[in-house]
Amino acid sequence: MHNTYRRRIQLAGRRSFAITLPKGWVIDNNLASGDHVVLQIKDDGSLIIEPEKRVDRKIVSPPLIIKESHRLVRDLIWGYLLGYDHIIVTSEKGFSSKSIAEAKRTIRGLVGAEIIDEDPNKIEIQILLDPEAVEPTKVLSRQNALVTSMINDAIQTFISWDLDRAERTENRDEEVDRHYFTLVRVVRTAIRDLSISRRLNLSPLRLMDIRLVAKLLEEIGDKAASLASIVKTNREYIPNPQIINKIQKIGVYLSENQTEAFKAFLNCNPELASNVLNKKNEVSKLIASIPLISEGSRDYLAVTLKMCFYLEEISNAQVDIADIAAPLSKGNTL
Repeated sequence: MHNTYRRRIQLAGRRSFAITLPKGWVIDNNLASGDHVVLQIKDDGSLIIEPEKRVDRKIVSPPLIIKESHRLVRDLIWGYLLGYDHIIVTSEKGFSSKSIAEAKRTIRGLVGAEIIDEDPNKIEIQILLDPEAVEPTKVLSRQNALVTSMINDAIQTFISWDLDRAERTENRDEEVDRHYFTLVRVVRTAIRDLSISRRLNLSPLRLMDIRLVAKLLEEIGDKAASLASIVKTNREYIPNPQIINKIQKIGVYLSENQTEAFKAFLNCNPELASNVLNKKNEVSKLIASIPLISEGSRDYLAVTLKMCFYLEEISNAQVDIADIAAPLSKGNTL
């Protein structure tokens, strides 16, 4: 609960000013006369007061109760993202084997989530994830590294028509999702509790940007996996040499743009962001030329157009990441 207090500034001695602290705040933080507090002056002119000796005052929220339904997977992810530490899934008639398998597969994809109790009518889940032990920028960097490798592998899958590589690319998408879910949970927690965002040394606005980039990376991973899946579902379709040549060129641009877009965001570098946009225009020209040289039946053309769609979507998301950095400079990272 957030309370607002109004205090009158008083003159203390000849040169200092003083205000009184709310009694409830002092008691909650186990402070007494003679203890020290830390004052932090923010760029916006606000003043933050924190106890020098930190007291863990984590509020224990009631568990989230989820009833078995066709929305079970979504409800589990929803509860995790909202920050619940304790989730109980119930079933009046007993879980079906399908529901149990779906629940356990979902839980394995949520960092810190563990099943602590299970019976035919109940699955109890505890989430043991300390938001202050997670460095959002490092998790985001790992997510970006995975996505970059997925883009490269998806392109190589098309060039060599490699079914095994396509399978590996699709499987890697689950790890990208794990990092995305972790970041969303941590970011939401840090925005709700500003003391956490201060200890992470990330402003609420920067946390929101990280959340947005994580979502864009997750979308790029999805599109790269979908691109690779085309090879698995259309084994008889093999691109002609002209198309393969254009895909190779597109792959080089996409790989470079992924690296530069992410660096532009991390370093708040508008110049790199501009480079991404310039290369994106070249990518769009190459993609637009592919259907013109496509050969074969309508089915072949449909596969080609689907491939072009996923390539364009990846490129668009990269520009979106770079655009977040464009209005910023190193001296104004908010």
